[in-house]
Amino acid sequence: MTAHAIAHKPFCIQYWSLAKRAGVDEIPLSDWAPRYSPDPIIKSIRDNPAAPAVLLRNRGLFAWGKNTLLDVANLLNGLEEGAEIAVYSTLLGGGQDLPEGALDTFLKQRQG
Repeated sequence: MTAHAIAHKPFCIQYWSLAKRAGVDEIPLSDWAPRYSPDPIIKSIRDNPAAPAVLLRNRGLFAWGKNTLLDVANLLNGLEEGAEIAVYSTLLGGGQDLPEGALDTFLKQRQG
């Protein structure tokens, strides 16, 4: 994930299992800020309220959660796995986006 932050690129989630866990199809990119500065994180939460994490330019991944610390750790592991899979898919010609509306349909079904 840090490679995306260094490259100033948001992380497009193309791996279905990860998209379901994260609840979004992209981890947004936020501005750089000095260590412990809350401003880019607060702005990212306001601009992307559904996103469970943000990539801070030239820094790395910052994630949060509504449940337990273990849930956040599982999300972080999933995001790192998804980033690794994205690198491999690039070697095969590039990953493909999820079907239009697939994640929205899943999230509505999950809510009941």
